[in-house]
Amino acid sequence: MSRTDRPACDLVRRALHAVIASETFARSERLRSFLSYVVENELAGKAAQLKGYSIGIDVFGRPPGFDAGNDPLVRVQAGKLRKLLEQYYETEGTAEQLRIRVPLGSYVPEYSLAQIAPQVGGDLAADAVEPTPHFSQNAPRPKRSWLPKPISSPLALFSLLPLLFLAPSFYPEATNAAVAKVQQVLSMQNRLGGMVEMLPQLHILQCWPQSGECNALARAISNSAEYHRTVRLADTRQTGAPLPLSYSIRVENRPDGLGVYARLIHDQSGATIYARHFSREQLNSEAGIAYEAVAFAARTLSASGPLYRHAIRKGTASSVMECLSHTSQITPRGTPHFRQPAACAITPDAALAEAAILEEAGATLTR
Repeated sequence: MSRTDRPACDLVRRALHAVIASETFARSERLRSFLSYVVENELAGKAAQLKGYSIGIDVFGRPPGFDAGNDPLVRVQAGKLRKLLEQYYETEGTAEQLRIRVPLGSYVPEYSLAQIAPQVGGDLAADAVEPTPHFSQNAPRPKRSWLPKPISSPLALFSLLPLLFLAPSFYPEATNAAVAKVQQVLSMQNRLGGMVEMLPQLHILQCWPQSGECNALARAISNSAEYHRTVRLADTRQTGAPLPLSYSIRVENRPDGLGVYARLIHDQSGATIYARHFSREQLNSEAGIAYEAVAFAARTLSASGPLYRHAIRKGTASSVMECLSHTSQITPRGTPHFRQPAACAITPDAALAEAAILEEAGATLTR
C-alpha cells in the first residue's frame, strides 16, 4: 500500500493505540507487539520487508537461522491477531471509524473506514458497521469531524453545547469565562424532572497517584460529565453488587508511559464499552485537557453514544433512555416528518415505578 492511498499517519497511530490499549488485547502482549510492528513498519515505508522471516526474528525472538516455511509460529500468531482484531471491532471498538486489518496471505496491514448503516423511519439503527475497501486515491478522503453526531434535535444540541464553547476554532484557549458561559447556558430547568432514577449511574474513577496529566484528565472528564443530563453521577463507588445500568469511566496511565487512556466500563459485566487513547502531546496544556475531556464526554455520554447503545443492545435501557435515544435521532419538532416516540409517553410516576422494578431485577440477577 502506498502512502498516497492510506489515511494520515497520525490517524493510523491513534487507531493502533486504541487497539493496543483495549481490554481485548490487554492479555496478549505478543499480539500487541505483532500489530505494532507491522503497522509501524508499513507507516515507515517498509511494507516489502514484512515477511514471516523478519517478523519471526524481530517480534518473536527466533534465531537468524529461523525457517519461516517449516515453523508455523508467525502464521499461527497472525491468525490469532486477525481473530482478536475482529473481536475488538465487534465489541469495544465498534465506534471506531478507522480500522486496521491484516489480510489473509499477507502481513501488510490495511486500513478502512467503517460506515454506520443508514437509519430508516427514525428508528434506532443497528450498531453493525460495514468496512469499506482501501482508501481510493481518486475519491476524496473522508474527514473526521470533532462534532458529535447527530445534531438533528434540541436534545442532541444540548449535549453539544460544551464542545461548541471549547472548540479550538472558536475558543483557542479554554478559559474560566468560557466554562462559566457553558454553565450558565446549561443551568436551564432539568427536563427530566422526577425521572432521574431511570438514567444510568456513572462513576468517575480517579487516577492513582493523584497527579499529572492522568488525574487532570479524570477531573476534567468528571466536570464535563456534570453537563450531561443523560446520566446521573455517583459520588462514590457503590458497595453492593453492580446494577445493570451502572457504568464507570476509568482513566489510567499507559504502562509504557506513552500516554493516558480512558475506558467506559459496564460495571456488572466488566466489559469495556469504549476506549480512547490520549498522547502526552494532546494533554500538555490545560486547554488541551479541557478539549479532550469535553470531546470524550460528548461522545460517550450522549443519548446516541456507546453507553446508551450498549444498554439498548443488552435490553437493560429504561423507557426514559429509549426516549432520549430515539429523540436524538428523529426529525426536530415542527418539521413535516416529526413524530413523538412511544417511549416518551411515560409519566414521572410510571418512571419511578419502572426504576424500582429495574433495581429489584438487577439485585435479583446478582444474588
